[in-house]
Amino acid sequence: MSIKRRIFITPFLIVALLSSCNDTPQSYEVPHEPSETIVSLKALSNETNQITWQTPAHWTQVPASGGIRIANFEVKQEGEVTITSFPGQTGGLLQNINRWATQLGLPAVPLKDISSIVKTYKTQHFEYDLVHLQNTNTQKSMHVAIIRQNGQSWFIKLTGPTTIVTEEKPTFKTFVETLSFGL
Repeated sequence: MSIKRRIFITPFLIVALLSSCNDTPQSYEVPHEPSETIVSLKALSNETNQITWQTPAHWTQVPASGGIRIANFEVKQEGEVTITSFPGQTGGLLQNINRWATQLGLPAVPLKDISSIVKTYKTQHFEYDLVHLQNTNTQKSMHVAIIRQNGQSWFIKLTGPTTIVTEEKPTFKTFVETLSFGL
């Protein structure tokens, strides 16, 4: 753009910007109402799909932190296991893996690499996918068991320092395999 053109356009831009300014601050109040969706999802997962489990002796069950969590466990002070449930397929495998990768500060996982981080296991009562993600820079890791049962997607997630997540993998798998789903 030439200098003459800039000099010609600049006053018009200044007038336009100044005329759009309003010295009176505007504020708006948006009423906060509890999310009926979260309440109904939690009610759905607790009332229509009873779930039971056997807690490992060294895990401590703590109150669920609200929202959609059904159960929380503290593992060796720095690790955490959570159980959540949603109706239907809930986002799909790749989308969920990439959400969890983001939580660990990892880049998105391409579709071609899924088989290297997901293993499928079968129990007497259900099949589940076990996802393993690890951030070697932060030394944080995650195992997530995904179970589709009774029209629900159940996510059992172990997160924490890589050392704890690695040590707890056998116990975590055993825990997942103790889950029982009622109708």
